[in-house]
Amino acid sequence: MSEVSWKSPTLNKGKSMFRQSGDITMTVDHVDRVIDPYLAGVMHKGRIVYSGLHASLSEARAECEQKAKDLS
Repeated sequence: MSEVSWKSPTLNKGKSMFRQSGDITMTVDHVDRVIDPYLAGVMHKGRIVYSGLHASLSEARAECEQKAKDLS
């Protein structure tokens, strides 16, 4: 998958974005699905602590940021 900036307003199918802060990595991928096409994930110290599908890019990104904040 090809990567774009975390702050990008759009994310095309097959593209991904990630943001790393210390030992937390947040990712959002636009997967080939009609319903809930944004796959969000958060890793902490190499372990997946959250993974979920979302209807919009902003929702997926916000969920990642909230999960990361909860870990801090």
